[in-house]
Amino acid sequence: MHIGMYSMNSHVFTHGGSENHIRDLSRALVRLGARVSVVHNSALATVDDNFVEEGVEITIRAIFGNRQRENSKSFFQEFLRKGKPLISNRWMATQLSSLGCDLFHQHDLISNYLTSRLLVRTGKPVLLTNHLGEYLLMRKYLPDFVVRPIFAPYDHIIGPSSELNPQDLHNNCSVLWNGFDDRTFNLDPIARKKVRAELDVESDETLVLVPRRWAPTKGVLHAATSARQLKNQKKIKWCFLGKDSPGYENYKALIQAQLDGLPLVIAKDSVAPKELAGLFNAADICLIPSLLEAVSIAAIEAMACGCLVAASSVGGMAEFIRHDLDGVLFQSGSADAITTTIRDLSESAGQRAQIAGKGYERVHGDMTWDSIASQTLKIYETSLRSRTQA
Repeated sequence: MHIGMYSMNSHVFTHGGSENHIRDLSRALVRLGARVSVVHNSALATVDDNFVEEGVEITIRAIFGNRQRENSKSFFQEFLRKGKPLISNRWMATQLSSLGCDLFHQHDLISNYLTSRLLVRTGKPVLLTNHLGEYLLMRKYLPDFVVRPIFAPYDHIIGPSSELNPQDLHNNCSVLWNGFDDRTFNLDPIARKKVRAELDVESDETLVLVPRRWAPTKGVLHAATSARQLKNQKKIKWCFLGKDSPGYENYKALIQAQLDGLPLVIAKDSVAPKELAGLFNAADICLIPSLLEAVSIAAIEAMACGCLVAASSVGGMAEFIRHDLDGVLFQSGSADAITTTIRDLSESAGQRAQIAGKGYERVHGDMTWDSIASQTLKIYETSLRSRTQA
């Protein structure tokens, strides 16, 4: 089977959930014997590029040519940026059609919507994984009779959480959570000891890791405010990841202002998967303070490394985590709620270990990317059969 995936989002430039989803799902599909071609029309690329990465054929189209990357200042500006790739949708459809794919799989919505409308004319199935963002805004501000026709081109729609599964607007929908790469993310006591030593974290100290892009919907400002509220707690240390993500300069400045001068805080750029796995092993708590979230890949990866996940009770996280059983939930948008949660967990190593153990068992059951890819292949096969029978 030859699958043509497409999205404006590329892990080459940013480290968001949809980027990692495309990267890891495509690699897993290749391991299962599929051929995967991924095409990106990126507003962040400065030159066109073609390369193969772990068997996945990747094409990047720099839609604005050789220029500096944008620095979006707000969520609204980022929303508008997603519409800019529309100018390259005809090229995208032509490029994908020329690959001889059996089906097409979109991983954004606004940015390549016209691409999908054009690919429908090939007579081959077109599927959508409905990642966050614009869909939730449409459901909030637009009536159903306006949104429903938007999903008409797709043979099947996959939602990474029930919140993103538009089953009331489309006949063929599935909920399929994100996964993790079990070749990289697993228990590693040696890495735990090594990384904690590098970060100067003692065995009796609680390390809180916040692996979120510094963007407004990720709630990192609330976590940074909590770190300041807990500045006198000498046994709690913090590590913030993701500060190098393009855009949101004003928001990043607000976070940095909260973190400046705190002696027990480390702020790092985003890191490679192997280094991230070491950080998850080293951490005692993985904090996901998002205001909007499907089922966070970082949360699953943390659980796979035996780290307790504490997350805001929103979207897919509220659906995925069973509070006080395999993770901990707290009120979203509240630094005070984070502070209370971190303080309580830091004082109960036994409770942390019990909950983390349940989380580890859960994700290692059927949430590897190979398992998710196998379930995705079944959806592909069903869509192909339906087209053949029609």
